[in-house]
Amino acid sequence: MASALRHLATCAARAQGQLAIAVLFYVPCSLLLTWPIAARLFSHLPLGALTDPTVPFFNLWTLAWNADRLLHGYRDYWAASIFYPAHDTFALSEPQGLTGLLFAPLSWLFGRVAAYNLGLLCLLCFNALAGRSLLGVLAASPLAATLGGALFLGLPLVRREIGVLQLCAAWPALLGLAEIARLSIRVRPVPLVRLGLWMVALAWSCIYYALFFGLFVLLAALLWLRPAFLQPRMLAAGAVALLIVGLGVAPLMAAEARAVSGYQRSPSSIRSGSASVTAWLQLPRDTPLARLFPGFTRALNRRTLYPGLVCCGLAVLGMQHLRRRQLWWWRRYTLLGGALGLWLSFGMRLQLGAFHPYVLAERYFPGFEQLRSPYRAALFVQVFIVVLAGLGLDRLVPLAARARLAVARSRAFLPCACALLALLEVTPWRGPTARFPHEALREPWIAWLATQPAGAVAMLPPSAGSQTEHYVDTVVGMLQALEHGHAIVNGYSGFFPPTSQELLHLLRSFPSSESVAELRRHGVRYAVVDSRWQGAREVDKRFRARKLRRVYTAGRRSVYLLLAR
Repeated sequence: MASALRHLATCAARAQGQLAIAVLFYVPCSLLLTWPIAARLFSHLPLGALTDPTVPFFNLWTLAWNADRLLHGYRDYWAASIFYPAHDTFALSEPQGLTGLLFAPLSWLFGRVAAYNLGLLCLLCFNALAGRSLLGVLAASPLAATLGGALFLGLPLVRREIGVLQLCAAWPALLGLAEIARLSIRVRPVPLVRLGLWMVALAWSCIYYALFFGLFVLLAALLWLRPAFLQPRMLAAGAVALLIVGLGVAPLMAAEARAVSGYQRSPSSIRSGSASVTAWLQLPRDTPLARLFPGFTRALNRRTLYPGLVCCGLAVLGMQHLRRRQLWWWRRYTLLGGALGLWLSFGMRLQLGAFHPYVLAERYFPGFEQLRSPYRAALFVQVFIVVLAGLGLDRLVPLAARARLAVARSRAFLPCACALLALLEVTPWRGPTARFPHEALREPWIAWLATQPAGAVAMLPPSAGSQTEHYVDTVVGMLQALEHGHAIVNGYSGFFPPTSQELLHLLRSFPSSESVAELRRHGVRYAVVDSRWQGAREVDKRFRARKLRRVYTAGRRSVYLLLAR
């Protein structure tokens, strides 16, 4: 008994040591792969393939709202201070509640921009650690699992979408796949219960991935239809897992149902957000390999899902690893799961005659009718490829030994070299960043407005168009609203409530008598006007005609009080 306990203690200590080494390895790797974020930690946000900073600024606001509500015990969590007077406006986009828990203490210590960047780096390291855990379950050696985890740092979709923070949070899905792998090797209740926990964590990290992952869990359940899973203890564990998912996701589902019920993406918008064959085959520009083969490249801001030839070659080797008897189920699941992810990624571009198979997902699985970008399901295809590539790293040493290569004398050299090549092939270097306007949050009118009576605020000028680049100032205004504490009429989100379009039209005609009267009727009390706006002179005319009352001016901002007739 004593010897068995000593053996367990030794194994635990060895595992902890290997985990510490992996963390020390992944942290500098994440800094290098995301350079120059580390050099601009307090001033810039990464853009990835984006051409404007609206989405990163919006995600910064999302995390800041989470941190703000945490201080208030999550009171009025869904009633975000945007799109006044619409309700449940925080449910119009990804809430990212779990990432918000990570962001909150970091923001209190380092400020919001640094906390955003540190949170991003943490998510990438979590992906690597979760991928390493998945490879360990599939009997990869510690070296191959650690190197395979590094490949998860450079997942092509995540690296391309690094400006869309929620798409970097793949780690709950990877840990969920690890539980599915455990169940494929040995049927036990505990992994099934943990799978429910990771599904909840994924829903509160990225709704997109959670919806896709639900189909992969369903695929696993179909493959689990065998006597071992129909035992009473497994049925009870399945019921507990379903209860955990139901209770954990219920608040999110209820808020989403209230906020976006009736919303549906048009087939044309879904088609534009679907993958193409070209996207899978062409390299992103600004990668080392793209310099050698410029004819096979795409601009960084165009969609590319290229998984990498080196990674695919390693994946072919990894398929041999899955020939082990205890992994036969996972091999079948990998092939079917890869096919499922590929089908989902093509979205409305995949057509059989006049029929689009993606319509089946929209029709029979709640939530898919609101998804605009099916191509993001490509993450799971890339995950299966990287898992196989990590397993393939294990087979490189014996292959080199049979070929009598000198590098076979070092067990680590060939796997390390191949992992490095796989990362270099698909990782763009020196990704673009955008400076965050810290000074906008320190403008004098914000502190003044924070001391004034309650009332909604109209920020002028409103957005000039419907493209994301037109909403940069709007999102900055949303962050300013967190400082002064008043709800604003303006807003940006994944969905726009119908009332926002009506009020936006009023703002564009401001300060007409009709617009002032309608805004006041809706409870809008203040108008913050930028003097650089071409309509500012007209506002001053109305002010002189006593239609408005200017109550504060500082710099280029004037605050007007909207008076009733």
